[in-house]
Formats: sequence, C-alpha cells, structure tokens
Amino acid sequence: MPVFPRGRAPRWPGAVVLAAAALMAFIAVADDRLGLRLVMAAYAVTLVCIGVCLMVMAGSLVPRTVRIDTDAASLHFAPSARATVTSVVMGVSMLLPAIAQIIAVRQSLPTMQGIFITGGPYVLAVLGVAVVGALLWRLRTPAGLELSPEGLRGIRGSAAVDLPWDSLAAVQLASAPTARLSLIPSGGARPILVPMAPMGSDPCLVVPIVRYYLDHPEERALLAGGGEAAIRRVQDAEQTAPRSRD
Repeated sequence: MPVFPRGRAPRWPGAVVLAAAALMAFIAVADDRLGLRLVMAAYAVTLVCIGVCLMVMAGSLVPRTVRIDTDAASLHFAPSARATVTSVVMGVSMLLPAIAQIIAVRQSLPTMQGIFITGGPYVLAVLGVAVVGALLWRLRTPAGLELSPEGLRGIRGSAAVDLPWDSLAAVQLASAPTARLSLIPSGGARPILVPMAPMGSDPCLVVPIVRYYLDHPEERALLAGGGEAAIRRVQDAEQTAPRSRD
C-alpha cells in the first residue's frame, strides 16, 4: 500500500509557491513605487520561505523507512526535526508582508490600492500567528509515537495518542487514501489514524511492530530497553515465524 499517491511525497506545491515568489520579486524590482516594492519584496521572501520549507518537508518523508530516536529509553518513532523547524519558519515568515505594509503606511510611501496590498498582508499575518500558536499548543504532546511497556503516547497533529495497552483492541493498516497506522481503541471508540509525517516512519513498517507488542504482552519489557532492541526482536520473530501482513 503506498504511503503517497505516486510513491513519494509530492514536491510540486513547493515549486508552485516558488514560482509565485519569482513573480512577486519581479514586481518588486520593476515597479517604481517604493511602498509597493517593499510589500512585494516581503511577499517574495515569505513565499520563498514557504516554498523551500514545503520541499524540505517533502524530502524528509521517505517511504519504506523507519525513523527512531536512538537516545530514547523506549521505542520512539520520531519525525525529523526539520519538520518542526520548517513549520516555525513558515509561520514566522508570514508576518513579513504585514510588517512591510505597516512601514509603508507609517512612512507614507507610494504604493497601490487593492485588497492584496492593503488587506492581504494582515490576513497572512493572522494565519502565521495561528500556525505558530498551533505549534506551541501542540508542544503539550510528545512528538512522534512512543511505545513503552505501559502503552502508546504522543503524535502531534489532529489527534493525540495516550493509550494503555489494555485499551488498544487492534492495530491495522488503513488506506485513507494512502497508508496510515490505524489504532483501534477498546469499547468501540473511533480509530486513530496516524499518517507518516507525525511519526516520521512508513506506516506499512510500523503496523507489524505495534501489532507484535500488542499480541505479545510478555515481550513489552523490551520496549524499555530502547528502540533498536525492540525492533530487532520483531524482526527475529518474523524470520522464525512469518506473520501475515495487511
């Protein structure tokens, strides 16, 4: 089951944003109104930051890869630090056009009327503040997915995971429309779907690992010995008694 529709993280959104940045930069250079040039240059810088960050984020998601924190005392599927850094950079860069617009207004610099110039920067700034605020709010949740002898916790995104093993009924590989780790709580609660990005690992490879420790409670003590040993135990078990995969 593919992690992405075409087998890899799409880079075209970043390329489209960079093309838009080139247009803004051209206007900033070609126009003779200083206020307009200042705002267009700020737009260009913002779009370059967003475009580069999108491409970096796409490059950090590699299918058929398991990324773990080798310094953790448990099995911790950890996303690349670049994902968090790039999100912060995008959010902060969205403030630049509003700053440029404020300077242009205060200095009475010649500019152009229109919602894109007079209102757009402030809308973008509000969005940037929302992005940074959401990132700060999510710091309450550990990044990635951590498996310990007690249960599963972590993941930043639309849902947080905090499940004791006794509260986890099943683990499946779901398609929605790409591969996702599906954690099904006991008692008929709604499944928690985890894509690759929040845990930095291919769900197709994570599912059998989580399922192994769900099905073998006697082995969960290994999870306190670090991720490498825990994964190696699953690999050894698969070699001696191959298990069916979704």
